[in-house]
Amino acid sequence: TVNVPPSISGQPQSLAVNPTSNAVFTVTAAGTSPLTYQWRLNAAVINGATTSTYTRTNVQNSDAGPMALDEYRLTDADRTVRFALSGTLAPGEVRLVTGSAAIAWQRSQGLSASGLSLNNSGDTVYLLRVAGPDTTVVDAHTYGSIEGGSDRSVGRAATQAEGWILFDSLNRYTGSGTPAGTGCAPTPGGLNGCTTDVSATTWGVIKRLYR
Repeated sequence: TVNVPPSISGQPQSLAVNPTSNAVFTVTAAGTSPLTYQWRLNAAVINGATTSTYTRTNVQNSDAGPMALDEYRLTDADRTVRFALSGTLAPGEVRLVTGSAAIAWQRSQGLSASGLSLNNSGDTVYLLRVAGPDTTVVDAHTYGSIEGGSDRSVGRAATQAEGWILFDSLNRYTGSGTPAGTGCAPTPGGLNGCTTDVSATTWGVIKRLYR
């Protein structure tokens, strides 16, 4: 009997999932049976993870590793790509995409420069993952006139349980619609959430900083 040393013929693939979801990793190995497995996280042994499949339950942001962005695209409701992300996103890092960045990318691709081209009265924003022939909706949000009102914005909260937050400190929403008014100030370039005011400003000043 000739023993064939173990080898990995199918590596586990990186996954992008929302917090509180489960992430399932699978490895394909070859060699003389019986094969044994041991999964690790940052070189540390994961107790009990000794089969060809490992499920990370209730995923949190702290579980994340560096993420390659080259397969991710931003589109609006008609699924026209408005911006292609690139580079790597480190755990806890935030990537801010401005209208001017979208225009620069569109011009570099020989496209009509329309920026992010979102309708203030309502639209849908998609984050797509394009891997070869496969396109997957990673996240999406359809917003209406509440979020699209002057001096307001909306964003997914840093914690999944909170969903999407309305930032309306500069134009308070007091109605009974969804999303509810929060009085939160916009946080461009930072984690989405309510912050403590340091100084008063206007949305126009903020927009000029990040165009």
